Amino acid sequence: MSLHPVPGPFQALVLVLVLVLVLVLVLALALALALALALALALALVQALVQA
Repeated sequence: MSLHPVPGPFQALVLVLVLVLVLVLVLALALALALALALALALALVQALVQA
């Protein structure tokens, strides 16, 4: 894949696509982290309730 210069509009479109992709990846990562945290909290809560 050669890095030949592409026209302006196409370059802007590619840039926007890359930005959107990065944003989606970051959001997915944050969502997964939040889910893991919620799951850990729920497990701790259940454990505390069972022990009580």
